[in-house]
Amino acid sequence: MTTVAICDDHAMVRDALAGVLGLYPDMDVVGVADSRATLQRVIEKIHPDVAVIDIRLGDESGIDAARETRAVSPETKVIMLTSFSDDNYLVQAHDMGACAFVLKSGTPDELVATVRSVASGNMLIEDADVNAARERLKHRL
Repeated sequence: MTTVAICDDHAMVRDALAGVLGLYPDMDVVGVADSRATLQRVIEKIHPDVAVIDIRLGDESGIDAARETRAVSPETKVIMLTSFSDDNYLVQAHDMGACAFVLKSGTPDELVATVRSVASGNMLIEDADVNAARERLKHRL
């Protein structure tokens, strides 16, 4: 059984993610949070296998929430969730130790496959993609 915590500032997204993941008998959504502080209470109490964290939490940073998650619970694998395919976010997610970077435009099946893969110990952020993103960012300066 893979335990999962979800953090997104939009109630509809949180509920949809929890609903989708809750359909699978091998997954248990053990916490749902709307902010960094709420997520940290969940992480400290439960230490889930996987945390799915929105990269933008209103006025807060999902990257910072993920960094705090890893500090409190290093065994928790982090999946960054975003609406934005952004090189800067990809690099930041990689550098803080996220295992995957998932677009909200993906399918529920893709999210489920990602959670399972990350829970099994796979790193789905490819070094080649991060290096290409770094190069694109250098050329923008």
